[in-house]
Amino acid sequence: MEAYDAIGENLALLQKNGACAMIHSDDANGIQRLNQEVAKALASGRHAGIDISDAVAWEWLTYNPAKALGIADKTGSLKPGKMADVV
Repeated sequence: MEAYDAIGENLALLQKNGACAMIHSDDANGIQRLNQEVAKALASGRHAGIDISDAVAWEWLTYNPAKALGIADKTGSLKPGKMADVV
C-alpha cells in the first residue's frame, strides 16, 4: 500500500464485493516484492474477518492483472497453451 491513508484490507474488501482486485506498485523496489504486499493484504483481510483463500490471493498478483489488460487468454495462469515463466 503506497497511499498514506490506504487500509490493509482494501484488496480483500474489493474481492469480497466482486471487483477484479489486483496489486501493483509504481516503485522500482516495490514491484520486486509484490508477493509480500499480497501476503500483507491477505493477512489484513483475514484479520478483518474476510474469508480469502490463498489461491484467490495469488490471482491478485497473476490472473486479475492479465484479465484487466485483456490478455488472460494468453497469460496470468499456469494452464496448457498459455505463456508463462516459472521459477
